[in-house]
Amino acid sequence: MPDVIFMYVAYMCQQAVEKLLKAIIAHHGKENMPIHNLNRLAELADLREELTDDQVDLLAELTAYNIEARYGDYKENLSEVVDMRKAEILYAKTQELFQWLYNKIK
Repeated sequence: MPDVIFMYVAYMCQQAVEKLLKAIIAHHGKENMPIHNLNRLAELADLREELTDDQVDLLAELTAYNIEARYGDYKENLSEVVDMRKAEILYAKTQELFQWLYNKIK
């Protein structure tokens, strides 16, 4: 499987977390801003103080995949960094974070 496929795993992980953070912001009755920085969105969702250091690091890493996945030259560089193993790790960590975030709007 081409490495570029794994880059899209990272990008879709970022998108899933971004959309859920924006849902939490909306759930709190706040207006969403057109930003993609996941740590900033976590602050707007009033979750920053609850996040572990590992979660903060994951949000920062996922934010980079959104920015880099959208621009041509970065796609090639990113596809060299995200291999099958990295994609599996990101996906597993994202699933865990997603579930934690999802429980915040139940």
